[in-house]
Amino acid sequence: VAVRLRPLNRNEQEDAWKVQENTLFLLDEMTGKVSDTVFQYDNTYGPETLTKDVYAQSAKAVLDSTLMGLHGTIFAYGQTSSGKTHTMTGTDADPGIIPLIVSELFERTETDKDRDYSVRCSYLEIYNEELKDLLGDGSPHLRQSLDEGVHVAGALELEVHSPKEVIEALQRGEVKRAIGATNMNVRSSRSHCVFRLFVSSTKAVQDGKTNRRRRGVSDVTVRRSVLTLVDLAGSERQSKSGAMGKRLREGSCINRSLLTLGQCIKALVEGGKRHVPYRDSKLTRLLQPALGGNR
Repeated sequence: VAVRLRPLNRNEQEDAWKVQENTLFLLDEMTGKVSDTVFQYDNTYGPETLTKDVYAQSAKAVLDSTLMGLHGTIFAYGQTSSGKTHTMTGTDADPGIIPLIVSELFERTETDKDRDYSVRCSYLEIYNEELKDLLGDGSPHLRQSLDEGVHVAGALELEVHSPKEVIEALQRGEVKRAIGATNMNVRSSRSHCVFRLFVSSTKAVQDGKTNRRRRGVSDVTVRRSVLTLVDLAGSERQSKSGAMGKRLREGSCINRSLLTLGQCIKALVEGGKRHVPYRDSKLTRLLQPALGGNR
């Protein structure tokens, strides 16, 4: 678990936290000094940290596992206007986790002389507990089978060959996202967005005479993994967001699904025979293979 603090916005006057190594210290509201409230995480990042450094320390290892055939998941969690979308998507000057991980993915697959790779992507939105395909016009729905487990049927999976093609797919999907204004954020994400990269690879076969790699000829050893990158909608309190009507319903759906996500993660951490409530939310049902893993 990594925690990143964003810079103060125009409505904020003083820092409430101090970052020191992998620890967050709550500052006393009256004195500004370090209080007894302390939280420790795997990594903590102050407002001055660039996303590329967050990626190198906290996200790169997930890509390593994905290329080895293991499912990987990265999601940004926090209240609305806390910087989740900035961290995941970023800007041209400060690229987010998604463009950084995509760039390295293709760099490594293109230079790997031992394996042949194929990459597909999908982009899904969960809005008010309804699943929407941000890349296609179909009606995606969740299914479960013995062979594939929990999977999405009816969603477009686009074959991609370069970072440019992935970014173009992301930009196409962003246009269709559900965005709205609240008191806490003039451009608040009103939905969860799940971007998935399906990575398949087979061992490359060398030509016995020339010792050159024979493209398109592979053995039967296949690695299949899914890298799931999630930009969660922001949790919020109605008293602060000023949500009414449609916005209130959106906020209620968001908060319920985030609560279920927390319950699933807690159950997985505790282990044993405890029931994991994947079915209580479309979000956790969709993320079941990502959270539970494939090993």
